[in-house]
Amino acid sequence: MTPRARSALFLSASITAVLLILLPVYRSIASEPPRKPAAPPAVVDAGAAKESLEAAKETPRQPTPVPAFDGQAAGETVEDPTTESNGFDPRGGTTNFGACCFDGGCFETFDIDCEAVGGIFMGNNTTCADNDGDGVADICETQEDCNTNGVPDADDIASQNSLDTNGNGIPDECERDCNTNGVSDDVDISVGQSQDQNQDGIPDECCFNSVTYTSMADFNQGYLYNLEHFVPPGTNDDCLKLSDELRAWPFIGVANSGRDTLVRIDINTGDVVGEYLTRPNGMWGNPSRTTGDQFGNIWVTNRDEAGFVGGNPKGSVTRIGLVIGGTRGDVVGTVFTPNPLGDYLQGPFSYCTCNDKDGDGFIKTSRGYPQVTGTTDYQATFMPWPNTASADSFGGVSTAEDECITAYVRVAGTGTRFLGIDPAGDIWTGGLFNSEFEKINAATATVVPLSQFNSTCGGYGGLVDKTNVIWSSFGLLRHALPGGPNQCLGIPAYGVAIDPLTNHIWTSAGSDVYEVSPAGVQLNFYPHGSFSSQGLVVDRNSTIWVAHSGSFAVNTVGRVLTSGTFVGNVDLDTNPSTTLGRGPTGVAVDGNDKIWSTNMASNNAMRIDPAIGVAGAVDLVVDLGSGATPYNYSDMTGSVLIQAVAPQGNWTVIHDSGIAGFVWKIITWTAMLDPGTSVTVQVRASNNPLPSGPWTVVGNGIPFTGVVGRYLQVQVILKRPPKSMAQVKLCDITLCGDPPACLIITRERAQCSTQAPNQIWYAFDLTNNSTFPITHLFLVPDAPIVISPNHIVLGTPLLPTQTTTIVLPYPPGLTLSNLLPTQPPFDLFISAHDANFSECCVLRHRVDFDLNCGPGACCRPCTIGGGCFNAPSFAACAQVGGTFYPGVNCTPFMCPLCPIEWDPVDLLPIGGVAVVLTPDGTVMIDVPTPTGADGVRIDYGDSEVLSLDWAELDPNGTLPVDAELQTRVQGTFNGVPEHLIGRFAAKRKSPGIELSADFYTIGSFGLVQNVQVYRGGTLMASREANPGPVAFASNWPTGVTTSRGDDPVAGMPYFSYRWEGLVQLRLPGLPPIDGDELRIVATNPTGPVQSLTSMTNLLTDIQHMTLTSASPSVPQPCAGDCNGDHVRDGEDIQRFVECLFGTPGAVCTCADMNGDGTTDQNDLGAFLSALLSGQTCP
Repeated sequence: MTPRARSALFLSASITAVLLILLPVYRSIASEPPRKPAAPPAVVDAGAAKESLEAAKETPRQPTPVPAFDGQAAGETVEDPTTESNGFDPRGGTTNFGACCFDGGCFETFDIDCEAVGGIFMGNNTTCADNDGDGVADICETQEDCNTNGVPDADDIASQNSLDTNGNGIPDECERDCNTNGVSDDVDISVGQSQDQNQDGIPDECCFNSVTYTSMADFNQGYLYNLEHFVPPGTNDDCLKLSDELRAWPFIGVANSGRDTLVRIDINTGDVVGEYLTRPNGMWGNPSRTTGDQFGNIWVTNRDEAGFVGGNPKGSVTRIGLVIGGTRGDVVGTVFTPNPLGDYLQGPFSYCTCNDKDGDGFIKTSRGYPQVTGTTDYQATFMPWPNTASADSFGGVSTAEDECITAYVRVAGTGTRFLGIDPAGDIWTGGLFNSEFEKINAATATVVPLSQFNSTCGGYGGLVDKTNVIWSSFGLLRHALPGGPNQCLGIPAYGVAIDPLTNHIWTSAGSDVYEVSPAGVQLNFYPHGSFSSQGLVVDRNSTIWVAHSGSFAVNTVGRVLTSGTFVGNVDLDTNPSTTLGRGPTGVAVDGNDKIWSTNMASNNAMRIDPAIGVAGAVDLVVDLGSGATPYNYSDMTGSVLIQAVAPQGNWTVIHDSGIAGFVWKIITWTAMLDPGTSVTVQVRASNNPLPSGPWTVVGNGIPFTGVVGRYLQVQVILKRPPKSMAQVKLCDITLCGDPPACLIITRERAQCSTQAPNQIWYAFDLTNNSTFPITHLFLVPDAPIVISPNHIVLGTPLLPTQTTTIVLPYPPGLTLSNLLPTQPPFDLFISAHDANFSECCVLRHRVDFDLNCGPGACCRPCTIGGGCFNAPSFAACAQVGGTFYPGVNCTPFMCPLCPIEWDPVDLLPIGGVAVVLTPDGTVMIDVPTPTGADGVRIDYGDSEVLSLDWAELDPNGTLPVDAELQTRVQGTFNGVPEHLIGRFAAKRKSPGIELSADFYTIGSFGLVQNVQVYRGGTLMASREANPGPVAFASNWPTGVTTSRGDDPVAGMPYFSYRWEGLVQLRLPGLPPIDGDELRIVATNPTGPVQSLTSMTNLLTDIQHMTLTSASPSVPQPCAGDCNGDHVRDGEDIQRFVECLFGTPGAVCTCADMNGDGTTDQNDLGAFLSALLSGQTCP
């Protein structure tokens, strides 16, 4: 290494050290107190035998003085964690005190003590009461308790708390009565009132076309996750039970921040299963936090998103589904051809949560690439997400080509960096920019109303623990759900993890890791082997793993035991291949108890085997490709949920009934449950072999409605408490459908109507399954759908077993109204009669379909500016609340005009103004106030001039600095409407007005913007300019015109804004030029033919001009504000370091403190000064 290189390396390390020493200070609300360990932590020598490591694991932890917190006096230490007093557990101040079921007995204690001995904690404030006097605590009874009142059924009956009129030992309130005749099913069968020919205990009238899963072969038809076969002693039954060792799904989700994608990696092989965009085209990405849910989906946040939805800034979260099995190939039409490089997967699948959106029976999804060398494996296989007409900008995945991209949700937290899954399986999100937290219903992928809360800390990362408490870094937030207070603990926290054995929280900051009790009390802190830290994880072997990467000269992962014993560092620069691991940011533990590190600077992910050597070593490298810059520190595998929050497994199967439109009615099952465990059964159905959409949770033997389709997907979820060996077993499950009705509907189809907007026609085949000929039909749908008249007379009677086709609207004269392509499922009641109305048959049919209905013209609502655009589908139009006209293109004035509202403060139109051209070509819109007030005029004739005649920007003097007035013109190109062709803006300054203009591409050619300043009619300067501020004026102009003509110099058509009044041209790199007229001109350099065609049509067919009401603009980031939150603080350190050392993809304008165009050590002093002085951005 040359002396110069050595000096540069020393300088970079020194600078990094300074910055990272500051980092923990800015990660917390309160400053970190000095560390005072009772004794130096034990260190295992790198060459020590593995026995030493195992012995260190068993070393009992000694009480350690910890820094003061909250109201604790400085220098005071926490009580000895081994003592208890007055019902308060000093190990965490927890109030979770209740009954513990253990080894057939019961005692009352704290939850952590119960779990420590392998007991089952039954919940806070529960007791060991034995009300039935049988010597066993009621809450620990293992007998049946069907009404879940904490008392066994036999005791309920004996004490007459429940009746048992048929004497079968089951309380009457729990009896199955599927035919709702008031008599339990078993009595119906025993007295001969109902038949049970298949002897499944269900009356035949309740269970048609049934199937039962009960043997090993039966259960193996489905997919088992964290379940295994089990034969109860003394029986021949085959059951499914939770595995003793519950593991996360065998994948890790890594966010490629620099590419706006996520990759799913097989933890066993290192193969990349697929790569997926995390945001629609045109939206902000920069994904970072990921987590896996209980069904194998991966959720990921887009940390740059803060765009507006309905006037409010929103972040975004994306869900990626999982498909296992199938054959890859190509699809042309409906023909599938096997091809390992194809874009489609053909079933059958072992497991699938992806959505077959187009109903073709295939899953179109990324094929990924295999792990071969670990250095040059990357292949770009992610699929487009075009976001045509902004269809998905506000949420949804309608335009995503990859059918494993199953949800895109806009959430309250902007700059979303917090992502956690609660014990119920729902998703919590939080934003760094605004500290807004909000819950997503995981089943529907929609925001949960009224779940939002705000905090003054947190939002940077974190998790939800098993007691439903949110822990989030950036001041370390503790928030107990639901509705608990925000506790900003002031404990240093960059990364946040949870110990699955103790439920203690661990954080990383600077050179230490911090242990925090479930109640938010800091217990201990220990060094982790480096002066810098980012993400961390705690495995189930009481080991903490910490990513070291504050400087890219530090490329290790630290290993320290939860007892404080430092084991050693895993060097990512020395591994079996030549690949180096640079800049580790996140670590995660997988289902095989191996550790993964994602390395931002070397664009790869590494797997660490803890069993190699003393500290562990890299045994696999996955290449992510140039520019990936994986910036991750979160639960990338889902192990936190499965091991520490909600241990569970599931069995999923799809059953083919063989009957289209089959109506499912009832499901029964036999299960054995230990205290604290649960069984949940959910179903969904479709005529497509791959059912998708929301699930319906069903009760055991309780009839349900609304589940209709040939294919029924069943998912059985078995859960037990964390750290518990309690068992739950599923021994059989029976699926039942409704017996065939007297009318059968098959071959349903629907098509968008071209006669009326947002309407469809609906057709079906109707089979007479009764015993009489049908002549009359009466059809009554759920409101708001209307069929009028609702009486159909069949010209030829429909005889038994015959089928006819019914089309709605039905000729002649029958109309179908208010039926939309995205109509939620609804019931259609059909009554059939013979010619004399003496016979009657009634069918209640569930109608459910999802049409694309596109492309076509879409009229936007006035609330978002009105106007028309050509939408790819009804769904894209519905996304903006528009009215859809399938099969046609937009034409001028086809959409309703929007009303004018006026702002009484500055007399400007609010939202927009639609201009109707009168026959003589002139339109005048004025405020009904004295002459000279704000207004707009379009002279539509030979002059083709659009004029704005405001007297001034702010007539009442009430607008703040940076309030902005914009004009936007919409016209047509070759007869086709174009949404936006230009924008001219005036922004108030103090004093004066800043002028700017943008021109947008229209049609198939480009526009070049040119700025000209005149003085006394003489051209003083002419320059090309980028969109943005171009000039400054002292006052509002004497006139502003928009016109077109021929450029006298270039000899080609132009489109211009002309500003008359004292102005000063201000362009980068040029001295200011004074003048009395400013022209901002757009010309076409590609030739006069296209230009002339375009410009001829430009002001011809003007549709509308929008005048936005004055409002303050968003502050711009200033020097040193590297994360764009408009505040200079510790959150900017990481990106400043990235810019300083030339990290690929780093945005470095913010780090150029002295404005010399580069980021170097000359900027360091100014950055530190701004950081420490607490300066805010101007």
